[in-house]
Amino acid sequence: MFTTNLYFPLADLLEIHRPNPRVRSKSKSTSSSGSQPRAATAPRRIRLMPALRLERGMRMTKNLDITFKSRSEEYPCHDDALVISIRMANAYVKRVMIDTGSSTYILYFNAFQKLGLIDKDLVTLTSIMTGFTGDFVSPMGAATIPVTFGGEPRSKTLIVPFIVVKLPSAYNVIIGRPTLNWLKAIVSTYHRLMKFPTRAGVGEVRSD
Repeated sequence: MFTTNLYFPLADLLEIHRPNPRVRSKSKSTSSSGSQPRAATAPRRIRLMPALRLERGMRMTKNLDITFKSRSEEYPCHDDALVISIRMANAYVKRVMIDTGSSTYILYFNAFQKLGLIDKDLVTLTSIMTGFTGDFVSPMGAATIPVTFGGEPRSKTLIVPFIVVKLPSAYNVIIGRPTLNWLKAIVSTYHRLMKFPTRAGVGEVRSD
């Protein structure tokens, strides 16, 4: 399990969800006995899956209709990505890209340092990530960090096991499908808006 030494007042949050930070990987190897060496294994792909959901008082979020109707929410004639701001631990983080094509959650090392975290806060990963270009990337490690989407009272917090990578990027964080699915978020790049259900109603985060 991924752990860090972060302090965060979870009891004060409106809504708490905890994805399971287990790393599931697939590798192929031949069986061996005695002194026979194992066959070389291919690089393993990292896949993080949410599993456990926690809510204060054990009350489930009721079903809510999420719509995009208001003309004030429309931003025609653009091809911009959805880039938002979120709260991570006790910091406000900008340049967070919402990527529905990504199957993981990435925290870039520069942002990791600005959050006041150090190498001791990382859990070592031996697996290798594969980018959309087919290139292999060795992550520096994993760090579990609470992330809050939206403003109170219509906010929601997830405990996210980020994979930390040391690469140049225009963004601080990339939020992929697993987090969006756990958030039950509906993303509209046309409206530059993301909405999600909370116990206080429909929460939303607009593009910066």
